[in-house]
Amino acid sequence: MSSVDGPPADVRRRRARRLLALARPEWRTLAVGTLFLLIGSGMNLAFPQAIRVILDQALGQGNVRDIDLAALAMVGIFAVQAVAQGVRYYLFTVSGERVVTRLDGETTADAMFGLALAFPPWMLARLADLIEHSEDTLRIARVVRALRSVVILAHHRSNYVGRVAQRVLARTPEFLARLGDSRRLKELGTEVLSEAAQEHVPTEQIELLGDSFDVSALRGALIAVLEGAPADLDTELTSAVDQYVRELFKACFRDVRDRSVMFEHYRPGSQVAVFATGGYGRGEAFGADFDYLAVVEEDDRGLKKFFGKVLQRVSAAMTRRGLHPHNRFTGQFNAYVVSVPELVHHLLRRGEETFIDEAEILEARFFLGDPAVARAFHSQVRALVTGVNADEFVQALLTELRTRRELPPRGMNLKEAPGGLREIHLLWLALRVVAQLPGPLTQELLPGVANVLPECKGDLRFLMVANAELRRLRDIYRLVVAFDDTMDPEVLVATARDLRPLREAGIHDGFQRELERLLAASALRVDRVADHIQRRIG
Repeated sequence: MSSVDGPPADVRRRRARRLLALARPEWRTLAVGTLFLLIGSGMNLAFPQAIRVILDQALGQGNVRDIDLAALAMVGIFAVQAVAQGVRYYLFTVSGERVVTRLDGETTADAMFGLALAFPPWMLARLADLIEHSEDTLRIARVVRALRSVVILAHHRSNYVGRVAQRVLARTPEFLARLGDSRRLKELGTEVLSEAAQEHVPTEQIELLGDSFDVSALRGALIAVLEGAPADLDTELTSAVDQYVRELFKACFRDVRDRSVMFEHYRPGSQVAVFATGGYGRGEAFGADFDYLAVVEEDDRGLKKFFGKVLQRVSAAMTRRGLHPHNRFTGQFNAYVVSVPELVHHLLRRGEETFIDEAEILEARFFLGDPAVARAFHSQVRALVTGVNADEFVQALLTELRTRRELPPRGMNLKEAPGGLREIHLLWLALRVVAQLPGPLTQELLPGVANVLPECKGDLRFLMVANAELRRLRDIYRLVVAFDDTMDPEVLVATARDLRPLREAGIHDGFQRELERLLAASALRVDRVADHIQRRIG
C-alpha cells in the first residue's frame, strides 16, 4: 500500500473510536449545536419563499401591505438565521476546543510516560530542571510536575505506590491526562465518588468507592514526594480514608442486611461506633495499617454478629486497596465487635500487656456510627485509662521505654531505634495522661505540658521537631523506596539525585550522619523527660 492510501483501515477505526470517546462528554453541547444548525438551514429554505411572495405581489400589482409583511418576514428570517448560526458556531467551537484539549492532554501524558520508560531517570530529571528554569509560568510548572510524576511512577516508587498506580492506571486512565494538575486530579476522585453514589449494585459501588480512594491516595503520594512534605497531606488524606471507610461501611451494611430477613430491623449509623486508632487515629497519613475498634453499648450477640459480618466485608474490600485493616481487639475477644461492658471488665483485670490496649483506647478517634455509643465508650472505657488506671498505665509506658533499649534493632530503623518514632510516641502517651491533655500532643498543646513539667520545656520542643522530621523522612522513604521502617539512606540519597524536590528537602550525601546524630540527640532527651515523669508519679 502506498503512502497516498493512508494508514490501514484498523488504525483509522481505532483513531475514530478514540476521537469519539474524547467527544462523548460533549454530546449535549453538540446536540444543541446541531439543533441550531437545523434552524439555520431551515431559514435558508424559508428565505426563497419570502422572495417569491414579494415578486408575486409586485408583478401582479398585489396588496402593498402583503409586500411589507413579506419584507418584514425576510428581516425576521435574517435575524433568526444569524442567531442560530452564531449559537451553532459558538457551541461547535467550544466543543471542538475541549476535545482538542483532551487529546492534547492525553497525548502529552502518554508521551511523557513513554519518555520515562525509554530514558534513564537522571536524564529526565535534568530535563525537568532545565524546563523549570526556562520560564516561570503555570503551564511550565504543570509540565515539570507531570514529568517528575512520571519519573516517580516509572522509576522511583515503593511497592505500595506501584500497586496503587497499577490499579489507578488500569481502572481510571484519565489520571494520566491530568497528571500535572493537582486540582483536576482531586476533581477526578470526586467524579468517581459521585459515580459510586449513583450505583445501586453493592459490588459495583464498592469497586467504585475503592477507585475513588486509589485516585486520592496516588495523588497524595505524588504531591508528598514532589513537595517533600508528607505531613502537609495529613488532614486531606486522613479525611479521604475516613470518607472511604464510611461509604464502604454503608455499602457493605446494605449488602449484608439485604441477604437475610433476620437483619432487616438494623439501621445504618445506629447501635455501633467505629474508631480509628494508631497512626490514623492521631491523624497521620501514610500509615502501614488501618487500626480500628468497633464497639456496641450492650453485649448483644445478634448485634455483634451482624456488624461482625459487615466489618468482614469492609476489611476484605480495604485489603484489596492496600489499606490493611487491623481490628485491635479481635485477638483478645475473638470477635470483630466488642461491647462497652466487656472492655470495662478487660481493663479492670490488668495484665503485663494491658497498656497496649489502653494506648489504643486513649488514641481512639470516633469517625463512624452512633454518637451515643461513642459517648458511652468515652465516659466508661476511656475514663478508666485516664482515671483509675492512669498511674499504672504511665508506669507501664515508662517500663516499656527502658526495656526497649535492651534489644535495639539492626540497621537504621526510624520507628524502633533508640530516640525513634516509637519511643517518642510512648512518651507522648505518658504526657497526655500526666498533663490531662484533651487529645494527641500537638504544638498547640505543648504549653500545657510545659506548665506541668517546666524543666522539660526545651527537650519537649526538640522532640516535637525531631518527631516531625523522622516522620517526614520515613514517609518519603515509604513512598519512593520501600514501605518499611528500616531505612537504607544511600538508596534514598540516590533517589534524590533524580528528584530535585527531595534534594531541596535536605536529602543529600551527608544525610545519613545527620540522621544518626538526630536519633542520638532524640534518645538522650527521651531519657531526660521520662526520668522527670517517673519522679512526678513516684
